[in-house]
Amino acid sequence: MAVSGDAETAPGVALVTGASRGIGAATARLLAQGGWAVAVNYLRGEAEAVSVVKEITARGGAAVAVQADVTDTAAVGAMVKLIERDLGPVDVLVCNALGVSDPGFGAVLDLVPEAVETIVLAQLRAVLTPVRAVLPAMVARRHGSVVVVSSQLARAPKPGCSALSTAKGAVEAAARAMAVEFGLHGVRVNTVAPGPTLTDAAAWASAEVRRGWADRALLRRNALADDVAGAIAFLASDAARFVTGGHLATDGGVVMP
Repeated sequence: MAVSGDAETAPGVALVTGASRGIGAATARLLAQGGWAVAVNYLRGEAEAVSVVKEITARGGAAVAVQADVTDTAAVGAMVKLIERDLGPVDVLVCNALGVSDPGFGAVLDLVPEAVETIVLAQLRAVLTPVRAVLPAMVARRHGSVVVVSSQLARAPKPGCSALSTAKGAVEAAARAMAVEFGLHGVRVNTVAPGPTLTDAAAWASAEVRRGWADRALLRRNALADDVAGAIAFLASDAARFVTGGHLATDGGVVMP
């Protein structure tokens, strides 16, 4: 674990899962710019997570890098205790980690049910496990915000992405159910649904594929990690204090073929 910065001056504490790179790292940086003390969760990318922490603290922010498999109840519990010790109680939870390294690309009839189950359950656990670890304290304080990173695929599936579409649809349903249950306790739960985003996860896409993505967007460009991070930071903040159970598409106004 690496920690630095002055947590006492921060407006609150944010935990971002899967934050060593891509959308998670961009979100951690942006929340830190807004004054939040940020816990940068990672599974294997320790060097990358520490690098994000160093960027934040170099700018005067407070951050900690914390390793945990977010599908593992014991590991997440231990992680949250470390965050509470070093930064304070978690006010904002951003569920960005997928929970599985293989998203199971393939045609519906080529995927065995067990493979789909694995992906769906891993994604649900990657959301519900950290939620179960931080929600009781949020409820006790009657204040908190959870932002679940979904995908455009949940509502607009594409060939070969059925398993991931199903998994993201499941977490959107779970997020809505949590919003219903916890709204009375002052805790907000919302989802952000990115379209294709130019992170290292999209490194496989050729220039032609990327042009195709941009051409379908009303804004005529591809999303960057910072674009999605901005939507997450908004929903996490008090500026969205009357928004819960919401679904914010961050796809540039994609027009489906």
